[in-house]
Amino acid sequence: MSSLTLGPRYVLSERQLYIRTWCTRASMSVELLYVVNPDAKNAGMLRVCTVNMKLENETTQLWIVAVPQVSPSDVVWYKFKIDGKEDEQWTDPASRFLPNGVFEWSEFDVCFHTRNGDQQQRTPGEWWPSVIYELHVGTFSSTGTYAGVLSKLQYLKSIGVDCIEIMPLADWVGRWNWGYDGVMLYAPSRCYGTPAELRALIDEAHRLGIRVLCDVVLNHLGIRGNILGKFSPEFFSEKHNTIWGPSWNLDGNDEMSALSRNFLFELLPYLSETFGFDGYRLDATHAIADDSAVHILNEICSVMHQRFPGTLLFGEDDRNSAGLMTRERGSVDSENPAVLDGLWADDFHHSVRVALTGEQQLYYKDFSGSMEELSTCIQKGWLYSGQWSVNQKKLRGSGDPGTVPVGQFITCIQNHDQIGNRPTGDRLHHVIKDDAWIAASALLLLGPETPMIFQGQEWKSSSPFCFFTDFDAEFGKLVSEGRRKEFPNFDEHEVPDPQDEATFLNSKLQWTEVSKKAGNPDSHQKCLDVYKTLINIRNNDILPHIKEFEKGFASSVRNRGRKWRPVVKAVSPSVLAILYVPGDQSLSMYPADTRCFLLLASLASSPEWASFASVSEHPSIASTTALWSVRWSSNDFSVPVSSVEVNLREREIRFPAAGAVLLERHLHSPRIPSATYRLQLHQEFPLRNVPMEYLKRLGIRTLYLSPLCSAVRGSSHGYDGCDYSTLNPEIASSFQELHDVSRSMDILADFVPNHLAALSSGPSNLWWWDAFREGPRSKYFAFFDTFVDWDRGDKLMAPVLGKSLQDCFAARELDIRLFSEIANSTCYSEEDVGSYFLMYIPANLCFPLKRDSCLEIARRFERDALSKGLNSVDVELVQRIVMEQNYRLCLWKEGCEHINYRRFFDVPSLIGVRQEDPKVFQASHDLILNNLCKQGVISGIRLDHTDGLRDPYGYLNSLQRASPGPLYVLVEKILQSFEDLDPLNVFSLHGTTGYDFLRFMNGLFISQGRRTRWLELYESQTGTKTDSESIERMRLDSKRVVVQMFFLPEVRLLSSQAPSQFPLSAEMIAAFLVHFPVYRVFYRKSWPFSREGDFAYVEHALAQAAAANPNLDFSNLRSIFQNALQDDACGAWIARLQQATGPVMAKGIEDTFMYRFYPLLSLCEVGTDPVDFGVHVSAFHACMVQRSTNFPYSMLSSSTHDTKRSEDVRARLNALSDVPDLFLQLWQQYRSFSTSLDAPTDWLLLQTVCGSWPLSRDRLRGYMMKAVREAKVHTSWINVNDEFEQRMNSRIDSIYSIPEITQLISEFVGKTLAPMGFLVSLSQTIVKMTSPGIPDVYQGNEIMDFSLVDPDNRRPVDYALRERCLASSEDLEKKRDFSGIYADQNLGKIHVTRVLLSLRNQASDLLSRGKYHPLFLSGKLEQEFVAYYRAFDSGSVDASSPRACIVLVPRLPFSVATGRRCFAETVIELNSEILSASKSCLWGNICADASKPIRLLSSRTTLIDVFPAEDLPPIAVLVPQPSH
Repeated sequence: MSSLTLGPRYVLSERQLYIRTWCTRASMSVELLYVVNPDAKNAGMLRVCTVNMKLENETTQLWIVAVPQVSPSDVVWYKFKIDGKEDEQWTDPASRFLPNGVFEWSEFDVCFHTRNGDQQQRTPGEWWPSVIYELHVGTFSSTGTYAGVLSKLQYLKSIGVDCIEIMPLADWVGRWNWGYDGVMLYAPSRCYGTPAELRALIDEAHRLGIRVLCDVVLNHLGIRGNILGKFSPEFFSEKHNTIWGPSWNLDGNDEMSALSRNFLFELLPYLSETFGFDGYRLDATHAIADDSAVHILNEICSVMHQRFPGTLLFGEDDRNSAGLMTRERGSVDSENPAVLDGLWADDFHHSVRVALTGEQQLYYKDFSGSMEELSTCIQKGWLYSGQWSVNQKKLRGSGDPGTVPVGQFITCIQNHDQIGNRPTGDRLHHVIKDDAWIAASALLLLGPETPMIFQGQEWKSSSPFCFFTDFDAEFGKLVSEGRRKEFPNFDEHEVPDPQDEATFLNSKLQWTEVSKKAGNPDSHQKCLDVYKTLINIRNNDILPHIKEFEKGFASSVRNRGRKWRPVVKAVSPSVLAILYVPGDQSLSMYPADTRCFLLLASLASSPEWASFASVSEHPSIASTTALWSVRWSSNDFSVPVSSVEVNLREREIRFPAAGAVLLERHLHSPRIPSATYRLQLHQEFPLRNVPMEYLKRLGIRTLYLSPLCSAVRGSSHGYDGCDYSTLNPEIASSFQELHDVSRSMDILADFVPNHLAALSSGPSNLWWWDAFREGPRSKYFAFFDTFVDWDRGDKLMAPVLGKSLQDCFAARELDIRLFSEIANSTCYSEEDVGSYFLMYIPANLCFPLKRDSCLEIARRFERDALSKGLNSVDVELVQRIVMEQNYRLCLWKEGCEHINYRRFFDVPSLIGVRQEDPKVFQASHDLILNNLCKQGVISGIRLDHTDGLRDPYGYLNSLQRASPGPLYVLVEKILQSFEDLDPLNVFSLHGTTGYDFLRFMNGLFISQGRRTRWLELYESQTGTKTDSESIERMRLDSKRVVVQMFFLPEVRLLSSQAPSQFPLSAEMIAAFLVHFPVYRVFYRKSWPFSREGDFAYVEHALAQAAAANPNLDFSNLRSIFQNALQDDACGAWIARLQQATGPVMAKGIEDTFMYRFYPLLSLCEVGTDPVDFGVHVSAFHACMVQRSTNFPYSMLSSSTHDTKRSEDVRARLNALSDVPDLFLQLWQQYRSFSTSLDAPTDWLLLQTVCGSWPLSRDRLRGYMMKAVREAKVHTSWINVNDEFEQRMNSRIDSIYSIPEITQLISEFVGKTLAPMGFLVSLSQTIVKMTSPGIPDVYQGNEIMDFSLVDPDNRRPVDYALRERCLASSEDLEKKRDFSGIYADQNLGKIHVTRVLLSLRNQASDLLSRGKYHPLFLSGKLEQEFVAYYRAFDSGSVDASSPRACIVLVPRLPFSVATGRRCFAETVIELNSEILSASKSCLWGNICADASKPIRLLSSRTTLIDVFPAEDLPPIAVLVPQPSH
């Protein structure tokens, strides 16, 4: 025999039993005393045989014997006698079983150990436990045996356990023990049963699908009963000491050390082959002392992984060393011990324990129990990864745990140590409340790490798990005394005596606690039910998705070396959130039914509200729209008074104390457009007139339509909707017509939830008509935002009269007419709206009459008598009836002083709708959601003016929840330059309508370096102050004017509605509105504002308002904000205030300030700031990188129905930004003809002409009239200054009537500015089409369009011209005549638009959510160009399916035009990814001749390499082309 295995071994082929031992203490002999087939019942009358052992190796003192006449069916008992001494009879240190105790006979059952079975060569295969159940055989069942455990396996399977871990089995001295005092490593404890019974237990577990781990102690042997030294003292070494005595002799580098080492090394293979264990927990591996070149732990792991590939090896190791788990299985590393499959991560337990109990003794002093700390434990796997440990007085932890899969960390909230090492063996659930226990259990079982349950915790077992032993009286007394001294603060009787049998018996589980017998404590069964539910969720929901997320994460090249982790965040001082989402934005790699989960757990001891908005959205799922639903709540366990309240609408949760909730959400994505085409539908351009075939040829796949709901008759835009329940018949004759369009194009529909038209020429808005008619009795009255005090005799206001009511009566401008007069203008019947109505004749406005009024008229007059109106019959009756209605007609100017309903901005005919009311929401959205969305007619919604809603967050949540399927949603949201949307705080939203992108794109093409010069020119030529203080004063004055002119009603209303304990004056509120720096922040119940920046805006406004108004005390206003969370009245008032801040910003900045301050007119645009002169290239890049991560499906806009001027007008003016002195020359020549118009207005006029020339006189007059009236300086809509407007029109006329001026402008624009503007137009089209997001083409802007502000930008589009342009560009492209294409500006722009829309359709993922990599240039023109690289999945670049592109366009055309000679001196700094890809492909410029590709093999590629042709514009979108 060559094997070094100690102990017995039967060689079946020889029918021979060999027994080997290592005994260096034998000076003469070692005898084997043995009995074959002993009578165990008569152990004192055994027939003992003796045989001398042979010295097999004199150097090492290995002894061996062949035991005669032992057959395969025999059982052999044996002992060793050393040197013939009777007092030197010892059992075998390598015994396989000790039926009578560790000092008695060793037993070897030949039949058992030679039985051929699956277990002997068993390889478990790849597996991983979902839940580990730790048990102690002696206390788990009433019998305390293997058979007792086997009887409970079915129970364990029923609760979802798939793996049990059995505490150590190595036999020990005495009848009961934890197992960590084992001395016979190869002999399972006889206290639990026989080896055959152990194997039967494991076999049955396997049959039930339960894996079995064995806890093995390799770092020490028990102090009592350790006889290895009686054979060979060389088993141990004095080199290392442990608390248990000398350590194993593992690193002596001699044959003795090798034998000692091999004794441990052989153990696990023996247990696997003999019993079929699936894995092992290795106790205290940090205490295995070994300085060998290859640590024994490394060697054991390597061999086990090679011989038993599916066997899992877990370690208990307090070093927190990630290196123990991060190398390849089966590898041998001389520097780093072991390659364990997992580690017990106790930091989680310690942090939870401290959080729940506040304990701080011993190792707990290293933990605070904060949610931030606990989030680190869960996110990383443990807390300490190199920090100083106060308890250990050293640095603890090494390596990056982020490189280890999260499941390799084993966590618990109880285990044998954390219970048994306590004075009384009390469990955590014995000392905390039930709701806290369930919350902690949810964190454990629904957390990402692999959870371990300790026996009985699943039902809150009342049994302690005490420390117990059964040593001899002398040693036992020392143990008992030592135990009491360990806890000096406890009375002697409080600490159970470990030697007392009662201590052991009390630790046994009481299974009657979960029996179905009457009288059992209900909480045990309830807790068990919760555990079953949580384990089921873990097994069937959480784990499968974790595996998908890990697989997807690992497939991404950029994640190499890193492992997937959930998002873990403290959302309040006592509430923790765990968000399971993909770690990669590419959702296409995940199955269609993939879900994400959000666990919220509170360990609080008192009620607490927590917002989960900060983690309920994440960049990886920003494109998804499914709603959260409650998967499980601790309400299922807690008593009613402890109910957890989950408000999905508000995305917040109220925990009464401790508790937990699991939310789930599908990752289904809506139909995301590749690009959109905006159409303004109206009576003159209905849906049937849309040129569908042309748009398809252009590359459009999604129509972006103006509002579809019925609007005021003749509406040119649809934002004055009057009926949410019907389609506008002026734009779609039937639902079928819209449905037919949707078959060939996706539809993104505009929707206006904020308001409806209230006043019109007929009863088009039945809700408002009924509310006017019936007043507070109307079921629709509550649908609208009104503030009518009916008890004081107040009535709904209708500020529509051109003169006082009495004057209108006198002039007979009010009359009562028959329904028949308006029957043809409404879809409603006479029964719906009444037989008679009131008409305000000058404005052709109709109003309803109360039913009583109609009955009185019908009773007194025949219908024919009223054919000419009631005025013709009874004037006084008309006046009386008017005064009796539920509304009050009044002069329009009265609406500027007082109003009792919420308006859209300052428009009295548009009334706010209460979408926060579920009934209103349902009625408002039935058509759009339950009809159009449900039938697939529309795939997305653009929401108008969500800032006006009381609760934008709640509305968006309700919208997605009510949607029958995933919905693409954009909101119209104007952001300031210092403001952005937080992707972690925006719910159910894909992005904005693109004004934020417009700001960055527009600024990119403005020469920042010319800012000072432009301001100098503006001030010197117009007299407008341009220092920062003067500009800010003008900005605030603009807002102050609109507050005083338009919004005093809202201010006074806010003052009257202020919480009674915090009265506010109107003056104070007006000052706050003037200084509030943003449109609004999204209000939610969890006040103060959810984002740090939000409250900073409030503080800014309060500070600035106080500084500007030292006579006012703003403390009450500040108090309202500070008390909003606790006080409903304060919260409601702030919600109302937020509905006023947006209108003040819009009217004050967009519609006033931007018409007063305009050094460069292209900066006066929605979402921009006239003072922010351009955007640096690096800032643009940073913004695009952020968009690609946070909002990859947000819209990319350049022109909209609301922009102040079209993209091409801005492009010209942006080109002009680089040459301010060129404009100065033009200005001086222009002003030399006349100075009749004030200089600022003339400056505005000239820049407008430069940007839009040629344009008709009427268009220019219309624009300028609107501009000066909006400015409210010389004239206004309310106070028209005819003399000024006449003078301005004369100046406009001179441009057309004086040939010299006409020629001056024509030549400057045609020869100088237009070519440069065209280049900017091409560049910004390319940037829009290739930036992260979804580009929109505003109607007609696919060719050069020089429209101004509405209504100019809603003029009819000449689609015949555009079709001809498209055909010409296609024809010239076929001929490769690209110079011909760009010779015509219209052809050039439509060509670029078409080819990039085609690229979008081919590679929508690349251009919407692909990675954005900035590229930089160096050399003479490094600032004149912008370049970037788009790549999807960072994979190989394939010419057949574009997964990458390079964009390179000029920013400053005048500089580029004069610097063509510098192209060869300007280098494009290509990154390594591009250069690597270029080895296998060429790059073709799809904006030019892609059939002439170039190879980019040098990091020194220059502009001349990309743009060799001088007759083509220097614009490039390079995509991979076949290398041949």
